[in-house]
Amino acid sequence: RLTSGVTIVVTAQFNPLTCTSFSAVLGSAGPTGAYRDFSGAPLAGTWYVQALANKLAGTNLSANPDISAQFNSQIGTAGCLDTSGWYYGLDHNAPSNRIDLFAVVEHEIGHGLGFLSLVNTSTGAKAGAFDDAYMRNLEDHSLGLAWPAMSNVQRLSSMTDNGDLHWIGAAATARTGQFSSGVASGHF
Repeated sequence: RLTSGVTIVVTAQFNPLTCTSFSAVLGSAGPTGAYRDFSGAPLAGTWYVQALANKLAGTNLSANPDISAQFNSQIGTAGCLDTSGWYYGLDHNAPSNRIDLFAVVEHEIGHGLGFLSLVNTSTGAKAGAFDDAYMRNLEDHSLGLAWPAMSNVQRLSSMTDNGDLHWIGAAATARTGQFSSGVASGHF
C-alpha cells in the first residue's frame, strides 16, 4: 500500500522506556530528517519528512536511515505492565493479556512517514520558521485559524484544545460522508 521509488530505511531497537505496572510508553518513532524546497516539492517553503521528501524528489536525499524507532524492552517485566507482554504475531490477533507489537510498529512507522508535525511542542514554534506538510492541514475551530496562520502561543494552546483541532486535508475531507463518527463541520 505504500509506494515509493526510493527505499525507505528504518532503524529500530528495543530499549527500556518509561513505564509502571499500569501504564507504559510502548514505542516511539520519527523521521531522521526533513527537507524543503527540493526538486519535486509540492509546496515551496514547506518541510517534508525524509521518507516523503525522498519519494517526492524521486531520489534519496540522505544516506542516513529515514526513520528511527524504539520499542519498550521492559514490557511484561516487574514494574512495567507486569501482567502483560508483547505479542509478536503478524495477524493482529493478540491474546487479551498481550500487546500487539505489529500494531504498535505500524502506528509508530506512520509518525516516521510524516503523520506528525515538526512544530515545537514546548513553544509552538515552527521548525526553522517554516510550515511543515502536516501542520498545513490542521485547523483550530475555536480560533477559526489554520496552524500556519497562528502565532506560536496560539499553536501551543491549540495542541491541547480538546475537540477543536481538526484535520482539513483535502483527500480526507472529500470522504467525510463515508464516516459515521469523528467528523465535525466537514473535518476530522
